[in-house]
Amino acid sequence: MAIPVLIVLQPDAVARARVVEALRDRFEIVEVDDWAQLLATAPAQAPQACVVDPYPPSGGAARLAEIERLRSALPLLPVVAYGAFRPDEDDVFRMGRLGLDGVLVRDHNDGREQIRRALDRALSLGVATRVERVLEGRLPEPVVRAVVAAIEGAAEGISADGLAAAVGMPRRRLARLVYRSGRQSLRHLLTWGRIFHGIRLLSRGGATVDAVALIVGYASGNTFRRAVKTRVGFPPTAVLRRGGDSCVLEAFLREWRLHGRPLLTRGGGT
Repeated sequence: MAIPVLIVLQPDAVARARVVEALRDRFEIVEVDDWAQLLATAPAQAPQACVVDPYPPSGGAARLAEIERLRSALPLLPVVAYGAFRPDEDDVFRMGRLGLDGVLVRDHNDGREQIRRALDRALSLGVATRVERVLEGRLPEPVVRAVVAAIEGAAEGISADGLAAAVGMPRRRLARLVYRSGRQSLRHLLTWGRIFHGIRLLSRGGATVDAVALIVGYASGNTFRRAVKTRVGFPPTAVLRRGGDSCVLEAFLREWRLHGRPLLTRGGGT
């Protein structure tokens, strides 16, 4: 069974040892020395999560630009910031706006169980919620809610009627809005939901493609493989090597032509 990967960027030896001791029974821990190595390593490692010290070893301001680059490269990656935060700084607020999933303050709340709980909270934020963050403002709100419903309902076999019910909109009206938003059908949207959920299950390790295919409603592993290859451009195992969830999201944005699209005003497109 594949062990999930956790990437750790923590220059302080004591703090780094705390993370390793707290999480080595749950993750294969990959330690990196700096942001350049992290940004070069993370896409190929397809990590389950990342713990980073936002501050440079020599002191100074938080490396918000590097955090933003990591968020841009792997927008669905759970990231926990772990550093020596100072009470008079607003860095925690700014990091929250960058979509970080947790904060550990060195020598304050970084005991073994606190580190484990912080990772649990970060991982519990599901892929649907992370996708929702990325799509907010890029697609009309009902379409975003339909995408979320497709992901969350994939294992229960949600239908097009189920999407419409989740959004609170007649099916035909939702279908027209989805088509205007990305030249997609509700059937395609359901397929994307299955793919997002299926790749998330595979990325956790311990499940085969055939088993995941059945969970997300495909008759066989081969059918699921074809769906992933058609929509994402790679078979499931290659998707995992290319970042898992983030690879799927990149393909979704490309197919829906969302790269570079101006953000919608509130209520736009509805």
